[in-house]
Amino acid sequence: MEQAIIPLPNTPRLNAHDKALRRKRIFARLRDGWAYEEIARDERLTTGRVREIVDEVLRKRRVDAGPAHTLLQLGRLAAPLTGGFRGFLSPGQACGGGRAEEGSN
Repeated sequence: MEQAIIPLPNTPRLNAHDKALRRKRIFARLRDGWAYEEIARDERLTTGRVREIVDEVLRKRRVDAGPAHTLLQLGRLAAPLTGGFRGFLSPGQACGGGRAEEGSN
C-alpha cells in the first residue's frame, strides 16, 4: 500500500521578525474583539494554530509577584491619589458633571 504524498502549501516559513509581527497582529485583533476563527482566516492559519500561538505567548509571560505588583500599581496610581487630577472639577461640581441640588435624591 502506497502512502499519498501531500504537497506542502506554497507559503514561505516565517522568520523570527515576521512571527513577532504576526503575534502582535493576533493580540491586537483579540483586543478588538475578533473571534479566533476570523483571525485564523485572515492569517491563513487554523483556529487551533491561533490558539497555540496565544497559549505560547501567555505561558511565557512572567506574572509579577505580590509585593512587586503592589508597588507597580501604587506607582501607576500615585498621580490620581495625590491630587494629580485637581482642576477637572470645579468646587461643588458633582462627578457626573452637574450640581447636586439640595433635597433631591
